Amino acid sequence: MIQKPGWTYRYIEILGQYIAVNDKTGVLYTEDKTMYTPEECRLLEKRDFQLPEFVHRVKKVFNGILVQNTWD
Repeated sequence: MIQKPGWTYRYIEILGQYIAVNDKTGVLYTEDKTMYTPEECRLLEKRDFQLPEFVHRVKKVFNGILVQNTWD
């Protein structure tokens, strides 16, 4: 993933890819171009961004929205 100024990058082992969080907006993109809203990003941050891969795949396919406790 090409790193651009204004974004915070982190490798997420469970997904096997990098994420990028916009420092101003809080929007999160994964390396496979899946977008998470600032609200979703805040939920993921509480879990140290350890999103189960199956939840990520479902979001990517259906362009869904994560809500609290969807994978607990």
